[in-house]
Amino acid sequence: MKAEAKPEDWDTKAGRLRGRTKEASELNSYIDNVRSKIRRHYRELCDRESVVTAAMVRDAFLGLNTSKDTLLCLFDRHNDNLKTLIGKQMANATYYGYTNSRNRLYLFLKEKQNREDIPLNDITPQFVADFERFLFVDCGYCRNSAMNRMKHFKRIVAILTFVPFVKMVLPSMVRSVLNAQEMVLQYELGYGSFQLEDIKEIHNTVSRTMSKYGAKTTEKFPSHFTQSVAIGYITGLHYFGVNGTFLTTGSRVHVADYSGEYKADMLLNGARFGLFYRYYFPSEKQNFNMYIQFAPSILSSRLKMNEKLVIGAQKISDDKLSFKSSGAYFEPSIGARFKTLDWLHLSLGAGYEIDTGGKMKLLSSRNTYYGDDKIIWNGFRLNAGLILIIPKESDGK
Repeated sequence: MKAEAKPEDWDTKAGRLRGRTKEASELNSYIDNVRSKIRRHYRELCDRESVVTAAMVRDAFLGLNTSKDTLLCLFDRHNDNLKTLIGKQMANATYYGYTNSRNRLYLFLKEKQNREDIPLNDITPQFVADFERFLFVDCGYCRNSAMNRMKHFKRIVAILTFVPFVKMVLPSMVRSVLNAQEMVLQYELGYGSFQLEDIKEIHNTVSRTMSKYGAKTTEKFPSHFTQSVAIGYITGLHYFGVNGTFLTTGSRVHVADYSGEYKADMLLNGARFGLFYRYYFPSEKQNFNMYIQFAPSILSSRLKMNEKLVIGAQKISDDKLSFKSSGAYFEPSIGARFKTLDWLHLSLGAGYEIDTGGKMKLLSSRNTYYGDDKIIWNGFRLNAGLILIIPKESDGK
């Protein structure tokens, strides 16, 4: 606004225009508004600066150098001050803790909001909640680590700036995120070797007996694919729940010529049901975590044996037997999680199955066992999986 006044109409002491004309009222109202804004900018500068100059107030009023009034600039200034106090009033660990918090905040702005920094006036309760979620979900922080990062964030915003809502909103948001859990659905495709010593010995016995008639082994319980599904919860670095796995393999002894055919098939299936617990190790990389997992389960197995003999065009025999077995199972494993999206993760792992096995019991008879033979699936396992994240809102109570 540009205005002119006659010198005799200007009150130098009051800094106002004399009189009650329309022009005088409008000019005096404008002057009062400018003074109010200058006082507000001065108070805000005093809240975050140790020294306030007239030039700083002028620039704030004119909207110049607004880059200084951004979150990361305040963080950097705070951390620079801390660095000068190392060995005097501050420990190295404290300084590096604040540096880590600042770096996490930068990654959040870069990856989730596609910006390098944020003006203080743009900080909202939703911004705070999203940053907290980022610490837990994307950074994989445990409760204590996330709380430390949020304490640093609260100090920067609440102490060095004039953002009143933070002191009121932040504590309840921390409780909300710490109480939040995420439901998880997981599918894994695995590949494993199987020990199956007793079952393979049965196969070997048949193979040796029939080898004099030209029979040969065409399959002998090869390594095979496994399929697993799981449902659970992820909270911080902890992932736990229930899972189920299907395993299958088999063998065949076979010979056939113009005179007839002999075939002995063994088809073995296993179904595993149990619990699992996985711990993700903290990582400086945003989208990657190593993990260790333990999975105790009950494993139920079914073995179908089918022996068929044909001479000429006549079927001489077609014997079928089915056995079952149950035993305890435990699989320790290690692996890695890759976060491709907020709601979709990939996992790769390797482990070794330890199976106590159980005696083979004939299905057609309650108390008939196949000697002391057991079905033991021990062996190495490789797996690759998809983890679907289903956020679960918390009421924060």
